[in-house]
Amino acid sequence: MTLAVVALGLASALFAVTLRWLFRRRRGGGYLGVVAARSVAAGVPGGLAMVPVGLVLLAAGYQVNKYGELVVRQLVGQPLYSAMAIEHLLISVGMAVPFVAVLTRWPARRPVWLGAGYGALAWLVVNSLALPAVFGQPSPWRLGPDALWPSLSVHVVYGVVLGAVLAFDQRRLDTVRAA
Repeated sequence: MTLAVVALGLASALFAVTLRWLFRRRRGGGYLGVVAARSVAAGVPGGLAMVPVGLVLLAAGYQVNKYGELVVRQLVGQPLYSAMAIEHLLISVGMAVPFVAVLTRWPARRPVWLGAGYGALAWLVVNSLALPAVFGQPSPWRLGPDALWPSLSVHVVYGVVLGAVLAFDQRRLDTVRAA
């Protein structure tokens, strides 16, 4: 429990520092640095937004974060909530990188909609195809709708928040450039 509090505190501090840097940065920042900072700034709130939705679905009896727990069991030997929180935030930032890299290079008109699609695509590739194969589990497609939509919904929420943070940052950048 203490490790979870420390991990969430560190993630919050990293998020706050990154947002401050993003909102103060000048045009001269390098592409990779900008992508890294924007990935943290969008990936952390995207990952955090998944949590309440997942908890509601879990309370309603649906299975969520099955593979997160399996990964932590493989690494630590037991499902530690602190390890699952750290893993979740790291994956949230890592999964943001490709989306952020593309939208940093080519800003889009509808980043929130693109984010929703990206969250669905990430779920399709990772959670419905790759992870079941890696862990020898049946695909959610074989298990039916109750195994599909809860996890898909949570990942769409992630993508929407990812797109919204990038849209906000892009509007701010456009305002700075116009001034």
